[in-house]
Amino acid sequence: MRRLALFMLVIALLLAVISPASVSAAVKAAPIPEKMPHRVAMALNSKYIQIDNKSIELGKKSHHELPDLFTNVLLIPVKPLADGFQGSYSLNAKTKKVQLVLDQVKFEFTLHSKEAKVNGQSVTMPYEVRLDSDIVKVPTQVFVDSLKRYDVLVFDQRAVVFREKGKVEVGQAQRI
Repeated sequence: MRRLALFMLVIALLLAVISPASVSAAVKAAPIPEKMPHRVAMALNSKYIQIDNKSIELGKKSHHELPDLFTNVLLIPVKPLADGFQGSYSLNAKTKKVQLVLDQVKFEFTLHSKEAKVNGQSVTMPYEVRLDSDIVKVPTQVFVDSLKRYDVLVFDQRAVVFREKGKVEVGQAQRI
């Protein structure tokens, strides 16, 4: 009988330690990846994404993978952006929902909609999310005030630079 009471006490203590609240807190406090980039850049009419000092070619399969300009709004492909930030990306074609996680910020988009969610907060973008031959593209403005560790600089709707705060000089960030 004592063993049963002791066993029940141990189980109760374990359940108290591993409560849903502590699991939720552990998930929310996910560690930042060790090797986050200091700078990520994309430009209109460029077939490269720059991640720190490396250039990775976009558009190997088709021109649809390159950034586009629609009604004076720069749209960038989100899959290479997710790869550059070691983030995550998913597209559910059935529901037309896109999820993107960059720098611990969760973006939720709906194809062909200007409405999005950033960490659960609704935002309206200047242009709708586009799908060009299975390539999802979103307006750069949605990232400007959303990322914690990065300044997002949009240059005349022709280029975008994600610059780690305090790490890169503005003059360097402007070179794409």
